Amino acid sequence: NSIQQEKREKWFEQFLQNNKQPCQIEIMHFHKNTGDGDRENDLVMNRDDQYFTVSISSIAISENEYTMQYEDLIYNDINTTRFAFANTTY
Repeated sequence: NSIQQEKREKWFEQFLQNNKQPCQIEIMHFHKNTGDGDRENDLVMNRDDQYFTVSISSIAISENEYTMQYEDLIYNDINTTRFAFANTTY
């Protein structure tokens, strides 16, 4: 609903005000921990044990590589994979 959407937008705006150039860790922390205690509408949500957040993913791209982080919230497991860009010249 629009009230919940407005709350989420405000949370994100506040996050960006406090983190001008957020790193991957800060972004993952935001997604995992942001809310006001309403389990049905926090970013990590649980709606009657039928619809719930099961994971959080993030990709950070730098000049030479990209890093993918996947956090499984069911099994409490975090996987990080780094891939170097191929050094190709055409």
